[in-house]
Amino acid sequence: MSRVIMLLFVCSLLATNAFAQTNKELQIELIQMFQEDQKARQAFIDSKMQDEKLTFKISEIDRRNTTRLKEIVKQYGWPSKTLIGEDGAAIAFLLVQHADLNLDFQKECLILMEELALRNRQEVYLPGIAYLTDRIRIADKKRQLYGSQVFIYPQTKEIIIYPIEDPDNLEKRRSAYGLPLMKEYVEQIKKAYGITEDLNLEHQ
Repeated sequence: MSRVIMLLFVCSLLATNAFAQTNKELQIELIQMFQEDQKARQAFIDSKMQDEKLTFKISEIDRRNTTRLKEIVKQYGWPSKTLIGEDGAAIAFLLVQHADLNLDFQKECLILMEELALRNRQEVYLPGIAYLTDRIRIADKKRQLYGSQVFIYPQTKEIIIYPIEDPDNLEKRRSAYGLPLMKEYVEQIKKAYGITEDLNLEHQ
């Protein structure tokens, strides 16, 4: 369950300004979906990740959001920043990242995101490509490339980073997609989950 909620801190990356030439109705809808997603996940964190009722609630929200996101993707393809603004693009990524119950859909969206980035890197939330790539690789029992996926033990709040392919070049890969240094990323996670213990990254 902890891996499913790991992107809670992504909300810190989202601005609150309005955007011109966007589909305002779709943007507002995505923001509402995001707020529901984050409210449930924050409540789960506040319960020290112990409330099983909230895990069922989160799963139901994810199912509902995935169903709606499928409709959006069918109509528009992967939604660009021009269509839904920077906030909307980051939110769309977050929603597909949480679509763990539909791996095929995640893979489909990753392809669409990559194709959009090839046409115009400014139109897609680039860090999302790295995050979703790792998410899919972990689900396929492969080593992740960008170090974005972790597991947190609810009882101890111990952070476990899933195995990383070619760790010597990790920071170079992260930089290419606008991700912070791994040490800074871990500090973001610790802050989001109220974890104070240090994490040794040397052997991850």
